Amino acid sequence: MLSGYIKNKNLGEARVLFDQMPVKDVVSWNVLLSGYAQNGYVDDARRIFLMMPVKNEISWNGLLATYVQNGGIEEARKLFESKDNWPLVSWNCLLGGYLRKKMLAEAKVLFGKMSAKDQVSWNTIISCYAQNDDLEEARKYTN
Repeated sequence: MLSGYIKNKNLGEARVLFDQMPVKDVVSWNVLLSGYAQNGYVDDARRIFLMMPVKNEISWNGLLATYVQNGGIEEARKLFESKDNWPLVSWNCLLGGYLRKKMLAEAKVLFGKMSAKDQVSWNTIISCYAQNDDLEEARKYTN
């Protein structure tokens, strides 16, 4: 029911239902966090994250993606640096955020720190340089 309210963008009712739940597990917390995030309520998503008694990978990735998607690249960077052992999807998320903000130097440093890279990682770094008219640097990543 909680996710139904959120899918219909009825966050007020979702929050009322959430607050009335006698037991809130990490899934219900993540659903609410995701609802605020998907609707651009960054501050509310952050508050929910901070209130969560237990956080899992979905929680951390959810807040990271919220920051990146809403232009909060500095907040995303700080969050990323506050935790170790991020999954590859999170590295790619931050890398994409740097691309959107045209932060080429930061993207290059982050890419260099990545212990694993997938097709998304490579495509993102190449696009980063190509979209900023630095084809010579983009070519370095294609060989």
